Amino acid sequence: MSRMLGQSHVSSITVRVDDNTPMDAAQEAITRLLTMRHGTEDFFLSNSAEIRDTIEQTTRTMTLLIGAIAAIALLVGGIGVMNIMLVSVTERTREIGVRMAVGARQSDIRQQFLIEAVLVCLLGGVLGIGLALLLGSMIGRFASDFQMMTRLPFPAPSRRLLAGAVLLALSGCASVGRYPVADPDVAAQYGRGDATLNAPAGDPRSSLDTPGHDIRQDTWWTGFGDERLDRLVAQALAANSDLAAAGPGRAAFAPAGRPWPATRCGRSLRHRASAAMPAAPPDQADEWRRSYSTGVSLGWEVDLWGRLRTQRDIARWEAEASEEDRQNTALLVISDTITQYWNLAYLNQSIATGQANLERLERTRELVQARFDAGAVSRLEVRQALQNLQSQRASQSALEQQRVEVRNALAVLLDGTPWPQQDEPQDLLGARSPRIVEGLPADLLGRRPDLRAAELRLRNSLKTIRVTATQYYPALSLTGSLGSSAASLGDVLRNPVATLGAGLSLPFLNLQRAQLDTDIAGTSYQIAATNFRKTLYTALSEVDNALSAREQLARQVAASQASYEEAVEVERAQEVRYRVGATDLRTWLEAQQTRRDAELSLARVRQGQLNNDVTLFKALGGSAGNIT
Repeated sequence: MSRMLGQSHVSSITVRVDDNTPMDAAQEAITRLLTMRHGTEDFFLSNSAEIRDTIEQTTRTMTLLIGAIAAIALLVGGIGVMNIMLVSVTERTREIGVRMAVGARQSDIRQQFLIEAVLVCLLGGVLGIGLALLLGSMIGRFASDFQMMTRLPFPAPSRRLLAGAVLLALSGCASVGRYPVADPDVAAQYGRGDATLNAPAGDPRSSLDTPGHDIRQDTWWTGFGDERLDRLVAQALAANSDLAAAGPGRAAFAPAGRPWPATRCGRSLRHRASAAMPAAPPDQADEWRRSYSTGVSLGWEVDLWGRLRTQRDIARWEAEASEEDRQNTALLVISDTITQYWNLAYLNQSIATGQANLERLERTRELVQARFDAGAVSRLEVRQALQNLQSQRASQSALEQQRVEVRNALAVLLDGTPWPQQDEPQDLLGARSPRIVEGLPADLLGRRPDLRAAELRLRNSLKTIRVTATQYYPALSLTGSLGSSAASLGDVLRNPVATLGAGLSLPFLNLQRAQLDTDIAGTSYQIAATNFRKTLYTALSEVDNALSAREQLARQVAASQASYEEAVEVERAQEVRYRVGATDLRTWLEAQQTRRDAELSLARVRQGQLNNDVTLFKALGGSAGNIT
């Protein structure tokens, strides 16, 4: 056999000692003999009697430990029973009232509840003992086929005692403190700062009660009636880098709430040599030994208090919140794109108007210069005409710079792709504002993705309280492993070794730390709820401000249009008067400046009206059924 395995020495010697021979004397004699024959003490002795004594001592210690654990488990079970009885009393007040009304005494009702408590304890104990015996018989049946090992080597009676105590403790009831948060006062309708429309609703609802929608499929921007704008928004949604970065977020968080098991595999190769022998490569020394091993392990934790289920809910809600973040990113990209589109249209219109004003001022300067050459006017009027011309050129240069900045902002939104200048809007004359019916319902804010994400994370903070509390409750886990090792690869699967372990953790013993952590989580939830209410009220204010500004801007557009028309007539009249010599140049130049200011004011108010429409749609989270 040693030739087949390539071994040239004896690896171990087993010596049987007579029952009447002292073990210490036999061990000393064996040591002297081997040292004398071998020449050096490069061996060690293993005494099975010492191992047996150690096992017996450990067994006695573990018996005491398991007894203490059983007592603690019984205490926990008693506390659980008291919780059950307390909840039963508070929830059965109607039954208690009926019984007292028909003549029952308080002592009778107290006796009834005590009997129920005793029955619950007895039932839990019987079930625990029965399951412990069943588990012990199952372990005994498989003990002949596998080498069983446990984390705590306690005897079978102690195991049954522990199992019964644990199952009795599990009959208790876990409760998490409540952290009340006031419901926000949400108006039933919002519009134009009206106190009647903005009265608080009688039934505040969660924003998650309102069905969400895909911002990119909403196409609320088509209400402006501009095909160029529709093409630009579609291009931004397809190419924007912020959306591209937010896209993988949903795929990364999607599996978070799914209870899929985790699998791992690997292999290892280990060389081991004796310290008394020189190290050498495996192909040059026989002292090296190569071993092969394989194994698989499986763990399972009993979700006694719903902690794992709650963690799955938290992960699922976080994934949904990440999707809402992506929708909010799309909404911001759309609103920013449309805002820059209207800014570019305003600048193109202002630059075109400024160019026409430059040509008009140039003709005015030539007229004044001709009259000066004829001796009809003084040089002062020539300088006034030239000063107005240079001032308009400076204003024109500032508008050109603003247009460059807006074009670059659009290029960033399009992921670096410049928008063709021939497709740019040249003015705001053809733009129209979508019609919005007054009295929008406040629950439209439930479509806002940022509010939906905030509420999902608020729910997570509430669930975190329960997770924090249940971390200090008793936990039961089961682990199992199957593995084997051998000197040759062919013998790896011939001698399998199975391991089964059970663990019980009792972190609730640190009551002060548990209460502190739970209170911290509860305080964090209350702070998050306060911040959420503030965010909700801010959103309501944004909607109301945008609706009010919509009406005021409509009035400003009408007034600015009338002012511009009057300024044009005044300028025309002053030009005629100047040409016939009825007034001086300064009066005509002031009329020209007034007309230019009125024209720019009309364009700015129109731009503000369109941008306010974008702000309103963004505040509403998109379109709604009564927006056309």
